[in-house]
Amino acid sequence: MGLKDRLRRAERDAHADIIEVLQLDGSAKRFSHNAPLEALVRCWERGQHYEDGKLGQDAPPPHPFTEALLNAPEDAVNALLAVEGWGFGYIITEERVFRGLEERPGPEVTWSEDGTTCR
Repeated sequence: MGLKDRLRRAERDAHADIIEVLQLDGSAKRFSHNAPLEALVRCWERGQHYEDGKLGQDAPPPHPFTEALLNAPEDAVNALLAVEGWGFGYIITEERVFRGLEERPGPEVTWSEDGTTCR
């Protein structure tokens, strides 16, 4: 195996753990394979600051991976969802709810002394 082959293999191996998210402007953002998990944890942290349909002032900012998903063309997001699974969809939906762009799916849930009630 020559030097060129070794360099190609090293480059291919280095990119194996990279997730690339195409952006609306045609550019692409690259993230480590840990970014989806970090974004999911950040999403849960942000959710702890979501109350009465609003995100609190002290909520942490969204993860850069989340921002990249929100700025990606729909077909690029669908391709990632097909490969990576439900977590990406959850992150996108929750962030859109936090920003007031959509409502959570399902019936409204309220809590009272008697327990949880769905309307």
